[in-house]
Amino acid sequence: MEAVVRIALCVWLIGVVYQDFRFQRIWVGWFLLIFGTSVWFVHPLTFSFFRVPGLGISYFTLADGLGILLYLVVQGGIVMGFLKLKTGTGSLKGKLGLGDLFFWISILPLFSFFNFVLFHLISMMVALVGHTLWNRIQAKVRIPLAGWQAACLLADFMLEASFGISLRIFTVETLVY
Repeated sequence: MEAVVRIALCVWLIGVVYQDFRFQRIWVGWFLLIFGTSVWFVHPLTFSFFRVPGLGISYFTLADGLGILLYLVVQGGIVMGFLKLKTGTGSLKGKLGLGDLFFWISILPLFSFFNFVLFHLISMMVALVGHTLWNRIQAKVRIPLAGWQAACLLADFMLEASFGISLRIFTVETLVY
């Protein structure tokens, strides 16, 4: 059953990648499908407010979800403050789409707080580098951020299936040992 859920999640992510790159807008149903599949993907015992002993730090809890939402709010506030200083307006309109925010919320159950921040930073760097290279081929002003991040998550699933390497299951303990 886990394989079916993984395949479904990959299909939904491919839909996000295709629509964001091709049309620069994403059908809201993809986010609902990704969120629903992500919740199903998480083991029921790990979907609690506190960490379950013996399951490691890489599993999602409601505390992780609240932490991730707080992280996104703080990050948005910092970006809006920066824009207010640079441009005189603190508006994210035209700079960050609702699809990007919906995508982050839809993948929330797949990550612990630490793993989400790690994924978020790495996928942002991939998006910036990828968009810079893509602009040499086809000039676009808007960065399809949700598309790039969905592609990174898709790559993460493929690396996990092929080599057992994943940002979703990466823990601090792997750095120590």
